[in-house]
Amino acid sequence: VEADLVARTASELRFNQRWSAISFDGRDAILTGVAENVVQKRAATKLTLETYGVRVVSDQTTLPEKADPFVFSATKDAAGITLTGNYDSSESHAALLAAVANAMPGIDVTDKLTLAVGKPDGFNALSGFGISQLADLTGGQVSLSNLNYSIKGTPVDPGTYTRVAAAVAGALPGKGILKVVDLTIPPLGKPYELSGSYDGATVNLTGYAPSKDASAAVEAKAKELFPGKTIKNALVLAAGSAQNFADFATFGLRQLAVLENGVFSFKDLDFSLKGTPLDVAAYDMVTKAINETLPTGVKLGTIKLMKPLAPVPAVTNAAPALSEPTPEAKICLESISGLLAAGQINFESAQAVISASSKPLLDGIAAILISCPEANMVITDHTDTDGEDKTNQILSSDRANAIKDFMLKAGIAPTRLSAIGYGETQPLVANDTPENKAKNRRIEFRLVR
Repeated sequence: VEADLVARTASELRFNQRWSAISFDGRDAILTGVAENVVQKRAATKLTLETYGVRVVSDQTTLPEKADPFVFSATKDAAGITLTGNYDSSESHAALLAAVANAMPGIDVTDKLTLAVGKPDGFNALSGFGISQLADLTGGQVSLSNLNYSIKGTPVDPGTYTRVAAAVAGALPGKGILKVVDLTIPPLGKPYELSGSYDGATVNLTGYAPSKDASAAVEAKAKELFPGKTIKNALVLAAGSAQNFADFATFGLRQLAVLENGVFSFKDLDFSLKGTPLDVAAYDMVTKAINETLPTGVKLGTIKLMKPLAPVPAVTNAAPALSEPTPEAKICLESISGLLAAGQINFESAQAVISASSKPLLDGIAAILISCPEANMVITDHTDTDGEDKTNQILSSDRANAIKDFMLKAGIAPTRLSAIGYGETQPLVANDTPENKAKNRRIEFRLVR
């Protein structure tokens, strides 16, 4: 009799109240399980009593306990996805499973969710958001504790990393609160590339950077070398760069800074450059740099530089292609040269930091430039032969740009100034005595048309 009653009653309960379990003592039913609410408890009791042969029902079912905090976790690995934590109704349980199926079709699901009450408003939206983000990870975990949201793992690729990181950086669904972000930057499945282009007004940075700090450093160097220009940073984070990534980026930007327009690029260890240098001197400087001072391990790829033509002499009865500097501009240059002959611009040892003692001299030069708005200048820095060629070249460029930055801060228009570091390539005299080396260490201002 008991077996018959169990079979018939359990069949009805499985169809209508799956959460419940039934047993019998003779014809007396014992109902157990955790109901979602009182309505379900009453429905299960009524259904059992209506089964032919049941005499009485002992309702030993319970209601869910309150979960504080109300939690949810989804963990993804090679075996599939495991769900743990709480749900508060069969509808929300089904919605979670459907969200997993929609986001990750065909994935194996281990369901360890338990019924509880105490779910905060917004929890469903936040858990659905977490499942959608987990789909973008090769492995990892999203978890909720009330409305506190955490995510960790490895995105599928660099583009996905950017998308996932941007999503959690904004407002979270359901008024979620971001607690932990631990995303591993994924490696590239193709050559590691870095490019910079310049059109005379805007520098565009594209390709990859190994970290947020590295990306910010490249952007800062571009702002330093292109004062007053627009810098657009579109670098994507990706692992797998060469260890001397910063040297690569700096080298490329230095060459780009003396071009009227152009593009540099690194593809793994191959460096390419094309564009038009500002003048013949800039052309020579870039050519020397790419032939003699490439960062360690770098190989030359495609180099296409358009060598600027020397000025064409004026033809009788024809207007000159470029106007000569005005007499006033020449007087300004003479005044600046006089100041430099009487004093010297000094820097901190082995640095591009202007010594405090030199700032009055630079203030005087700035005053002359302000009084001569028609005078356009190129600032050049020269070194002696002490030290390595590569180090001297970099320091020379940095120092010329430091003086340019000083003048820009003094109010000189960026369009009136350019800066070139020649390193040790243009000595005035032989570098054979301390006195001659001192003569070769110099700053010069030249008029440009």
